[in-house]
Amino acid sequence: MTACTGGGSDTCDTTVTVEPVVIRGGGAPATALDLQARATDGGKPVAGLVLEFRVGWPPDSGALAGSADTDAEGVARLHVADYLRATPTQGVDFTKMTRYQAEVSLFQTSEGVGKSVCVRNGQAPFRYEP
Repeated sequence: MTACTGGGSDTCDTTVTVEPVVIRGGGAPATALDLQARATDGGKPVAGLVLEFRVGWPPDSGALAGSADTDAEGVARLHVADYLRATPTQGVDFTKMTRYQAEVSLFQTSEGVGKSVCVRNGQAPFRYEP
């Protein structure tokens, strides 16, 4: 599912895509969260966008895990050490999270603002196996 944000238009040239992710903890008490997303415009990479990554349970938008900038290939990579916990922490059971999404942040550099007027944000299945 994608959505057009901003601009008031039903046509979006910029798209953020993500792939399904399975993270295996191997029995460790905490595991790093590694996610990536690709931003393209008409099939060409879009560099310089700030993407926010959220992990959670539908229909919620999810908890903000962090943000990353897209590189020259249009790819944003997020790495958060010890993010996922094998046992519930502060009421959060990471094993029950079922999806993640990448979306254009509302906070952009002046270069990124023009590129982020209308964007189709991406979401995909997520699973954590402690």
